[in-house]
Amino acid sequence: MINMKGLNRYFLVIGLVAWLSMFMAEAAPDLFVSEFSLNPETPVQGSPVTVRLGVYNQGTGSSGPFSVQWWPGENYRNLGCSWEVDGLVARGGKILTCTYDGYPSWYANINTKVLVDSGGVVAESDEANNIFLKPISVSKPGAGSPGPVGPGSASGSPDLFVSEFSLNPETPVQGSPVTVRLGVYNQGTGSSGPFSVQWWPGENYRNLGCSWEVDGLVARGGKILTCTYDGYPSWYANINTKVLVDSGGVVAESDEANNIFLKPISVSKPGAGSPGPVGPGSASGSPDLFVSEFSLNPETPVQGSPVTVRLGVYNQGTGSSGPFSVQWWPGENYRNLGCSWEVDGLVARGGKILTCTYDGYPSWYANINTKVLVDSGGVVAESDEANNIFLKPISVSKPGAGSPGPVGPGSASGSPDLFVSEFSLNPETPVQGSPVTVRLGVYNQGTGSSGPFSVQWWPGENYRNLGCSWEVDGLVARGGKILTCTYDGYPSWYANINTKVLVDSGGVVAESDEANNIFLKPISVNHP
Repeated sequence: MINMKGLNRYFLVIGLVAWLSMFMAEAAPDLFVSEFSLNPETPVQGSPVTVRLGVYNQGTGSSGPFSVQWWPGENYRNLGCSWEVDGLVARGGKILTCTYDGYPSWYANINTKVLVDSGGVVAESDEANNIFLKPISVSKPGAGSPGPVGPGSASGSPDLFVSEFSLNPETPVQGSPVTVRLGVYNQGTGSSGPFSVQWWPGENYRNLGCSWEVDGLVARGGKILTCTYDGYPSWYANINTKVLVDSGGVVAESDEANNIFLKPISVSKPGAGSPGPVGPGSASGSPDLFVSEFSLNPETPVQGSPVTVRLGVYNQGTGSSGPFSVQWWPGENYRNLGCSWEVDGLVARGGKILTCTYDGYPSWYANINTKVLVDSGGVVAESDEANNIFLKPISVSKPGAGSPGPVGPGSASGSPDLFVSEFSLNPETPVQGSPVTVRLGVYNQGTGSSGPFSVQWWPGENYRNLGCSWEVDGLVARGGKILTCTYDGYPSWYANINTKVLVDSGGVVAESDEANNIFLKPISVNHP
């Protein structure tokens, strides 16, 4: 006879074990800021302030070590304080404190910011609650608190924008000084603290033309700012000049979207009149630059041997362009340029042939895209900005070998497809501070051979520093390679962290599937 009581007890134990296993497998930490305060509550410009905050793990699993960062203002570049936390058990917390030297300015309204797990090394059940913002005010020395802040504050909120802008002369002349005059105005309902204003001669210029520091503006108050710019280095049929109000982003405004001001202008050549009106519908028309032709000699370069580059740039627009730059990269993902040129400008329906000699490709490639970028500085306002990039698939042969054959879609040589075929650590669960051996396989499951490529391994997917890297000479179709290394050891323990491999980290191999080059694997790291 079947013992039903014993059988029920057996299934109860099995169910309990299954439930516990499922629960344990899904356990994960969840970190957030549980409390925050400043002392004094309203800091005084230039005076020390004590910061106190609580971090708490409301998840179901323990966390490994993590960092916490505090910024005096959410857009500050420099940290106020940072802490390293050894880890938190589920439903556990920790109080962190520090003393900040003092705010450099006063603010009617500014958001202070805390970021929990700033390195992103803890895998959490909820990653969206790691950022904490709190609106505060900072008073002037000798003054009382500027009052409550935040939405609905009695003091209101500022709203800064450019109220007027002019240049003198209205159409600047290349190489000659120009006077800039602009108005900044606070159309909000509350005063602002100090802020910066920046002016760029062209919206894509790297270097500022002028900048100003404004002490602050009362509600419905404004200020006129002026400066003299040494002169535009080039002439332009059409270029946007740009002003950025509150460039440091330190003022919390009711409308943050109106801080950028753009105005189309023209810059004339010395001794010439104004090139005429600019902007949409301008009588002078608009330029449109693109690559009209491209060739290499030899057509299939040989690894390590010089190659001559020839390309044509053409203006198919209805207006002349000002000067612009052209850049050529041997491979679209190369970090270093192969050649660059400066073009004085092109009339409508005019073009120019550019040539250079490149020292030689450092590697051979079955398939790689070479790249040209017209108007690389973005200084020419064109009717079509989308056709400035030119890509062409080419191959590069090994010394002493023939061309690897045709390239591009439908190539007879096929295309490689690289991925991580296997991965393991020894020991399987690393121990904090102890060496670990990494073994991984890279495999080419494509129909064509690959050229040389790099492989990188990160101990954690958000680690800044690599653990190991390898250079692979290339893989034939359906061929693979085993790579190994020894890592000195994890600096911390982790309940859960993703380790990461990136195949073809330089992006130099053109593959039939580029989406499978990243490999992630969740692991844990034990305490010693």
